[in-house]
Amino acid sequence: MTLTLTFVKALESEHACVSKPYLDLPGFRVGWWTGQCHGQVAFASFTDEFGVEVARAQIKLEALTGLAYPTWDRPEGGVTEIDLIEVRDTARGSGLGTEAVHLLVAAYGPPVIALAKNESAEAFWRQQPGWVEHLRETDSDDGPEAPKGMPLFVWNGSAA
Repeated sequence: MTLTLTFVKALESEHACVSKPYLDLPGFRVGWWTGQCHGQVAFASFTDEFGVEVARAQIKLEALTGLAYPTWDRPEGGVTEIDLIEVRDTARGSGLGTEAVHLLVAAYGPPVIALAKNESAEAFWRQQPGWVEHLRETDSDDGPEAPKGMPLFVWNGSAA
C-alpha cells in the first residue's frame, strides 16, 4: 500500500498552546489525538489510496529530549522527535507504521528520534531498520522495583 503524508498543522512557537487538529475517528486513541499541546509541534496524517486516514503522527520540532541518554549526543539546536504515531487499529500489523515512519524521516532528515513509551512501542521501534536504541542513565539509588526508563531510538540517516 502506498501512503500519502499530509501535514495537517504546525505550531512554530515553543510557548503557544494549540488544539490538536484531528477528528475523533474510530480506530484511533481519543486521548492521544484530542485536547491541547504546547511547544513547536507538527501534526501529520497518512491516507491510503482511497483517501482514508490510516495513521497519524505528532512531531516535536527542535525537541530537547535526550540529555539523560549518555550513549547519544543530542545536537545543540534540538532534533525532530516523533512524539506520537499510531496506525488505525484495523490496519495494524500491515507495515503501514513502518511506511509512515519512512515518510516522516524523508520529510525531516536526520537525526529523528522517538521515545518508546510502552512495551509495544519498544517492539515497534526495535524492528525499524536504521534506528539505534539508547538506554537512559539510571541513578545509583534505583532499586529493582524502580520503573524502567523509556528507551530512546535514533535514526541518523542510514539503514542498519
